[in-house]
Amino acid sequence: GLYLPDSIEYLGTGAITDTGITTLHIPENLKAVGSYGLNNPNLKSFTGSHISEDGRCVIIEDGFMPNYGNTLTPVKNYMAAFAPAGLTEYTLPNNVEILGWYVFAGCSELRKITFNEGLKTIMGDCFVNTNLDCEIILPSTLESLDSYAFRSCSGIKGFYGNEKFHTSDHLCLIFEQTTFSEPEKNGKWINRFVGYDMTDYSIPEGIVGVENYSFDQMPNLKTVTLPSSLAEVGAYAFNHCDNLEALYGECVSDDHKAIVFDTHFRKLVVTKDVVSYTIPDDITSIGYCAFERTPEIETITMGDQISHIEGYAFSDCPNLKSITLSAGLKDISGNNAFLNSRNLETIHCRALIPPSY
Repeated sequence: GLYLPDSIEYLGTGAITDTGITTLHIPENLKAVGSYGLNNPNLKSFTGSHISEDGRCVIIEDGFMPNYGNTLTPVKNYMAAFAPAGLTEYTLPNNVEILGWYVFAGCSELRKITFNEGLKTIMGDCFVNTNLDCEIILPSTLESLDSYAFRSCSGIKGFYGNEKFHTSDHLCLIFEQTTFSEPEKNGKWINRFVGYDMTDYSIPEGIVGVENYSFDQMPNLKTVTLPSSLAEVGAYAFNHCDNLEALYGECVSDDHKAIVFDTHFRKLVVTKDVVSYTIPDDITSIGYCAFERTPEIETITMGDQISHIEGYAFSDCPNLKSITLSAGLKDISGNNAFLNSRNLETIHCRALIPPSY
C-alpha cells in the first residue's frame, strides 16, 4: 500500500498510474484529482478520508474538479477515483453527484455499472475503453452528459431510463449541444451508437449532429440513412466502420459515399475499395479531415468550383500518390493538409495564382 500524508491537497494527472500498489491512503486535505490521477487496475481499496463505505471510491465532498487547461471548477460530491481490481459489477454510492473525468477508464474487468439516483453529471471519457456488457440505465436526476462519456465502450446493450439522453429505439446515447454559433447545429447530438449487430441503421429525425467516435468500430454496419435534420458530423464519427457500403439521405453525395452539406464536402465515409475518387463538380469547399484516414485511396481529383480546403483534409492517407487541385482554389487552411501522407508523388496545381497555404 501507499500512504499519502494529509498535507497533500492535489494529485496530478497520472499520479499513481502503472504502479503495483493495491491499497492507497487518501489524505484528509485532498481537494482535487487530475485526469487518470488514481487510475490503477491493481487497486483494491482506499483508506483514509473521502472514501465510500466499501472503500472502492474516492468522493470529494467539497473540492475542485480539473477541466481542460487545468482550470479548477468548484464541485461537491464528485467521484474522483475508483478501485477496480476484482470487480465485474458495481453500484455507485448514493451520495455521488458528479462522475469525474476518466474515473472508470480502462477498467477492463468491469461488465456492469448501476447508477444511483442523485447522480447529476457524467464527465468526458468517464468510461472510455471499459468492457461494459450490460444495459445502461440512466437516473432521472441526470442533468449533464459529456459527449465522450462512453467513448470506445464495447458491448453496451442499450440505453434506458432518463429519456432526455437516449433515442426511442434505445440504440443511441444523445446529448444537447449548445456551443455552436450556427443555431442549426445546436440541439440533439448522437453521443454513442450501440447497435453492434446491425447491418442497416436509420438515424432518427430530429438529430442535428453526430459526435466523433459515435459509430466507432461497427464492423457489421453496411448502410446508414441520415435524417433531413442533420447539420453536422464529426470527422471521426464513423471511425473504423470498415464494411460500410452506402449512405442515404438528403446530405449525401450522389455516389452515396460522402456527407455533403449544400456545396461543402464534409467527409468521405464509405472508404472500402475506394482507390480513386473524383469530388463532385458542384462542391465549393472541402472540410476539416474530409479524407483523413482513407487507407486505400491513391488518387483524388477535384472540380474547378472548389475555392477552399480546410486543415488535415488529406492527412494520414498512406497510399495517396496523386491529387489534382481545383483551378479555382484560393487557400488551404493550416499547414497540415497532407500530414503523414508520405507516399504522395504528384500534386497538380492548376490555379493560375497558387493558393495560399
